[in-house]
Amino acid sequence: MVTLKKVILHKDSKITILTLLKNFYDEEIFSLLIKEFYNQDIDISLAAIKASGSIGNEAAVSHLYQIIEKGKIEQKIASIKTLASIRAPSSINMLIKYFDLFEDKQIRNEIINAINTISPVNEKVQELNKSILLNPNADENLKINAVIGLMDSGNLNFLKPILEKASQNLLKTTFQHLHTINNPDSEDFIKYFQDKIRVFTPYTLGTYLAAFQLKTKNPQQTFIIEKLQQSDSRVFISFLVTLSGLEIKFFHPVRLFRLLLIAPYIDRETEAMTGDLLIRLIKQIRKSSPHLLNELTVMTHAHLETIHAKIKKNYISLKGIRERDVLLKVLFSNLLERYANSELIQEVQNYFKTDPFPDPAELIKKIRETLKDAPEEDKNKFEACISLFKMDSRKDVLTLLNTLSKINIHRPYLMRRLNRIIRVAGTVKIRTSIKKILDIFNFASEERIGFLQETSIVTLCQLLSRTIIEKARTYLSAPANNKYLLYGYIRGSRFIPPKYIIVPLIHLLNIPRIEHKTTELVLDSIKNMNIKDIKGSVLNLIKLLEAEHLTEEQKFRIAEIIGSQGDSTVFQPLLDLTLNNCKTIKISAIKAIRHLAVKHSGIPRDILTNRLYILLEDEVKEVQVEALITLLSLKDDYALQILRDHVAEDTEETVAYIITNLQPVISHDILSILLDLVFSESKKVQEALRDIIGNLSKGNFAEEIRSALLEQLKTSSVEKASASRPPAVRKSSIPAKESIIEHAKLEFKFKRENSQLLTVFFIDIVGYTEKS
Repeated sequence: MVTLKKVILHKDSKITILTLLKNFYDEEIFSLLIKEFYNQDIDISLAAIKASGSIGNEAAVSHLYQIIEKGKIEQKIASIKTLASIRAPSSINMLIKYFDLFEDKQIRNEIINAINTISPVNEKVQELNKSILLNPNADENLKINAVIGLMDSGNLNFLKPILEKASQNLLKTTFQHLHTINNPDSEDFIKYFQDKIRVFTPYTLGTYLAAFQLKTKNPQQTFIIEKLQQSDSRVFISFLVTLSGLEIKFFHPVRLFRLLLIAPYIDRETEAMTGDLLIRLIKQIRKSSPHLLNELTVMTHAHLETIHAKIKKNYISLKGIRERDVLLKVLFSNLLERYANSELIQEVQNYFKTDPFPDPAELIKKIRETLKDAPEEDKNKFEACISLFKMDSRKDVLTLLNTLSKINIHRPYLMRRLNRIIRVAGTVKIRTSIKKILDIFNFASEERIGFLQETSIVTLCQLLSRTIIEKARTYLSAPANNKYLLYGYIRGSRFIPPKYIIVPLIHLLNIPRIEHKTTELVLDSIKNMNIKDIKGSVLNLIKLLEAEHLTEEQKFRIAEIIGSQGDSTVFQPLLDLTLNNCKTIKISAIKAIRHLAVKHSGIPRDILTNRLYILLEDEVKEVQVEALITLLSLKDDYALQILRDHVAEDTEETVAYIITNLQPVISHDILSILLDLVFSESKKVQEALRDIIGNLSKGNFAEEIRSALLEQLKTSSVEKASASRPPAVRKSSIPAKESIIEHAKLEFKFKRENSQLLTVFFIDIVGYTEKS
């Protein structure tokens, strides 16, 4: 039987098709997109304009001119951006005319950006860029785009006098863009501003120093170091941000490595950027210039020795102290050294030099204010030290003043630099530094410097220090004793042979009251280990899926580890968990099984398939969805039909979730279902489709997607002949040739295929009874 079916292409569906067509480049598609430029719906028009931004799409150029001249401002801006993407040199003249025609700042900015993208070396483009910079009333954003264009065209000499009077924002942009061009005049250009930096803001100066470091052949390291260390801390932050944002291979990496090794400590966020850059440089050197690693080794070891010696000099030590009063004096001095500035320290010293003591209330208030962001532990230490402000003995006062005189406000920063260098020693794998790092670790333990203890442990694990590794199991078995040692051993455990460390790590996960951070660190370490051949380790992880103290997200992470590290021997315990009453445990088990089933042929597919069909009838929708995705990954012959039902009947959130998880199991049949969903009215579904089909458009399915999208666009909103689905065939019993183990699948199919007929049947019975 043939029926007429009207195919309606909704607005969001059309936007999806037009957006996806951007992945294909041919005249047929270009002409279809151009047709939609003039659509009365502005969103559809914008989608078509944006999708036309393919290099060489000359057919769209004249139409884009019309949109620029007659369209709304959003369409004008989109059209200019599209012309920039098409990069047709012929459009430059018209865009320059439009620059004179339009006064809107945003449109003019887009035009300058477009013509400089198309051809910054074009004479007319250069002339317009120069005229903008010579106009004192020109918009700042226009000037920025003009400078970038002139730099790309090689006009650095023209820019020198112009930039002397430029804004700081324009200067900063100039020095940032300098990294993206390859111009032999770059070094002269950057040195031209060396004697003018006194007027630079901190952020401009930081950007300038980054360019000076990378764009000059033999930069004066003393000049850069002096500016980074003696200037505002924002200079170094800007310097790091600029370097971190560069996706380039650094020239002279050893030179930059040396600079970062001695760079000042600012704060934790800045230190993290410094560490990441150092690791990036080490990886680059190890890959491209391994012969330079020896130079890094010598440099790093020398700094370890020097900085540790500076820290220990006149250190206010806790070692050997037994008397409470002496301990309080040392703790008080340490707190001031770590948190107070030189003015406050001087004020405290003057207070204790006064006889008799004045009222300490105001001074105590200042110290508390200084400690407002300190950990609670340090605040409590200070509260314990308040008794020092009421000392009677002159001898005790003199002892305290002697301790206060040893304060070195630079020492905390030296410790953080030492911490950085210890990390570097581990990354470079300097085994000759083991003894020195052990000394630092012992010093940090005696003086209770937690972060140094933690980093030293991690690095010593990296360097496979036997002394430290032998103690690992002891510290991991007593997590409450010292959190820094615990964190260090957990983070360092990924470098220790797994068979030695996996049992205490899993034991930590079994402790109900363990900190969330500790659990996350343990899971990170186990994920980076190879525990496949360690008997019982994966089974112990499976038991953790039933632990009540672990969060849903943590159980999903464990399931991922089980799936990647397990084999067919753990299939049955996971299968048993799929019948657990807890939703999270069920889903975790299904996720783990899915990973296993794809990798291991030893998994009994018939048993697994039977269980998955049972789970398809679970009362929890998420469980049904996970079971369906697993069936699809197994290429089950009936899973496609179930998928069709789900996408037709489920909520838009569920359908969108299913779509986002289909990429690993994609096939021609699944793709067909996805393409049919283009007609969905749900925005969430459309967004999910744009992502997954957009990715698939760049692979083996490209031609199939192209044909389908074109067909959908051409046949929308017309009467379309289609064959109606024949009535479902009833199946009243299990065929003899089918295995009894497939009963769940057959029962599911029977229910699904006959549910509509049975519903109608019972409605008829009820209606007949009422009439009777």
